Amino acid sequence: MNRFVIADPQLCIGCNTCMAACSEAHRLQGLQTEPRLVVMRSAEESAPQMCHQCEDAPCATVCPVNAIRREDEAIVLNESLCIGCKLCAIACPFGAITLSGSKPLDIPLDVCTPLAAPAPRPLVPSARYWTGDLGSELLR
Repeated sequence: MNRFVIADPQLCIGCNTCMAACSEAHRLQGLQTEPRLVVMRSAEESAPQMCHQCEDAPCATVCPVNAIRREDEAIVLNESLCIGCKLCAIACPFGAITLSGSKPLDIPLDVCTPLAAPAPRPLVPSARYWTGDLGSELLR
């Protein structure tokens, strides 16, 4: 797979085909389908923005689980190690890292969503309060 997309902003029409191709290539490899580039637009031109493959790679430096590292002279992400802490997005000087909230395909859903909101407790219509600890105090 190519590591870079080189686009001439004067020729780019902002059609997002590069984003779709990126997404499909990753899907075929069993990775997250979120594209690794985003088409940026101004009044005069548009062009895809993606990882700049920084020499010092601040995103890799701050990653607490080494999910981002340099391999074969390129910055690569091991999606199965990523814990979604967002430190890489904060450290990226170009704003090229965005998190989609999707999960790697080989991690079970219950592992990826441990902080899901609990189901709402049923409302007791006659008393107009939520059941649970507070509700049991009101019944006494």
